[in-house]
Amino acid sequence: MKQKKSQMEIMGVAIIVVLLILGLLLFLRFSSVERPATLKEPFQRAELASSTLNTLLRTTTGCGRSSVAELYQDCVGPQKIFCENSDGEKISSCEYANGFVRIALMETIGELKRHYDFRVSHGSDGVVVYQIGDCGNFVDKDSSRYIIAGTEQHIAFTLDICG
Repeated sequence: MKQKKSQMEIMGVAIIVVLLILGLLLFLRFSSVERPATLKEPFQRAELASSTLNTLLRTTTGCGRSSVAELYQDCVGPQKIFCENSDGEKISSCEYANGFVRIALMETIGELKRHYDFRVSHGSDGVVVYQIGDCGNFVDKDSSRYIIAGTEQHIAFTLDICG
């Protein structure tokens, strides 16, 4: 009788050990699932930068049905496009484009709680026409750059997504 009781106790301990080992294996299995997500992060930032910049530059504004890219082209050349702001005042294509971009980026990338830098520069020396953002000293940046080559000078648009 004592023999049978001892065997039952040993069998109980063995079952507990097996359950602990299975629990540990399940814990290790599911805790390592998060690692691949960090590999996706740089790709997601790069894709976000690229698609946002392309969409933004092609977006038609309320200023004479001009796109953002067209407004900035006018901005760096002899200005021919003038727009009305929300108060009905006439403003330059530069001012209108800058305000439009600021709001658009705040309502898209800003809503995702992402840090970003947006720059518009022109000419061979890269004179900055407009710059907005809060990347600061972030090391991890993914950028998208779009260049419009003009007859007189080119315009470069750069969007950095930081993380």
